[in-house]
Amino acid sequence: MKERGFTLIELLVVVLIISLIYAVVPPLFNRGESARLQQSARELMTGLRWARAQAVGSRRAVALWVNTQDKTFSVESKDKIFTLPEGSEVRVTTVESEIKDQRAGIRFFPDGSSTGGKIELTANDDVYLLAVDWLTGGVALERSTGE
Repeated sequence: MKERGFTLIELLVVVLIISLIYAVVPPLFNRGESARLQQSARELMTGLRWARAQAVGSRRAVALWVNTQDKTFSVESKDKIFTLPEGSEVRVTTVESEIKDQRAGIRFFPDGSSTGGKIELTANDDVYLLAVDWLTGGVALERSTGE
């Protein structure tokens, strides 16, 4: 009569497979977070460019406001409020006159110029930096990782 059971090699193979799955799956979830952060950075860039276009087109100053506490942003001439991803950090560098409580703004003027500034969006090791040139109002997006 043969006894049924698993050999040591079979058990080691199963443990190896489980550890490989455990090593591969978490980075896949992090890619989702990274994709959401990238999407938000692009939305911020679009919002900044839209605010500049509105300022030039309407011949009046228009600002994009970032609420650093609620992690939201909006363009003052639009009603829509955009939410930044959970777990992300946002820092805004701008002129003192555009800081009100937990909100910081970058203002664009009818000639296309702006107050200038930077918005840094961070989560895990991903960092997106949006820089707004004060003279031209141009918006640049840069990505770096902590690796």
